[in-house]
Amino acid sequence: MSVTRGSVQYVADFQLANAAPDDGGSRAQAQTDESWGPGTGSRQYDRQVEFSFTLAGAGTQLIDFQDILQASGVALTLLEVRHFSIKSLDANPSAGVSIEPDASDGWTAIIAAVGDKLTLKPGAGFEFTSPIDGGYAVAADNKELLLTNLDGAVAATVTGVIVGCSA
Repeated sequence: MSVTRGSVQYVADFQLANAAPDDGGSRAQAQTDESWGPGTGSRQYDRQVEFSFTLAGAGTQLIDFQDILQASGVALTLLEVRHFSIKSLDANPSAGVSIEPDASDGWTAIIAAVGDKLTLKPGAGFEFTSPIDGGYAVAADNKELLLTNLDGAVAATVTGVIVGCSA
């Protein structure tokens, strides 16, 4: 894969509907806007993949940061994750989809321990970005996240993006 330039942009702006203009707590805003180049140093990346998984009722899907295939058919083979985002589609069942380190080779960089979970309800998303070299390592025994559809009968779909470095 040839990477020429990447950009990460995230803006969240919330304002209470009936807040007075001088109410200091009525508005919150967070913004990140960074440009990254090709490579494996800080603010660089050389691997990326978009994914979409449909999990059957009570079904699971493993995300292996060293084995998920890029669009080119080549395995991602990450040694560092720089950006990870995942979204549960609005039409998903209300129980949601959980994300946790897999019991075997679980990736504990963002969820600290096997057994700890993050649950995405319908329409919810989770995103983190770390442009710094050496931030979120991936290794042969620390590389997998397990997605589980918490509804026993209805399928659920998640989409996402993984960006990182091979060295």
